[in-house]
Amino acid sequence: MGNRKCGVCGSPLNWEITSNDQKLLELNLSNRTLKALHMEGIQVVKELLEKSEKELYRIPHLGKKSINQIIRLVELNGLSFKDSIPEPWDKHPEKWQQYNELQNKMRTLAIDVYGEPMTRNEEWNMILASRKKMRNPGE
Repeated sequence: MGNRKCGVCGSPLNWEITSNDQKLLELNLSNRTLKALHMEGIQVVKELLEKSEKELYRIPHLGKKSINQIIRLVELNGLSFKDSIPEPWDKHPEKWQQYNELQNKMRTLAIDVYGEPMTRNEEWNMILASRKKMRNPGE
């Protein structure tokens, strides 16, 4: 996560959330995303995680790409929005832990095999596949 560099300026990208009080300005979010969140009064990670994914879609000037960027940031750090965990998983936190461990193994495997992290699309496809696997373990 921390090894990637910006394709334009070459500066390191910061996708790592270190605390709930971390300012969103410290993270590698686009200016458009930061401005929309700022206008909504969302300045730190804690305020962002208090929203649901549905509430993100109601924020003015926050489009689908920006929302996907925010969701990816939250998932890469093993966090979730207030409504992200399906109800059955609330009763079985070990399932949620297995899901996070599976994602971390997937990232490590990609670096071992390819020598570099996966692209955003590749990682997103793997996340969706692992979600489906966790929800339907018999398939």
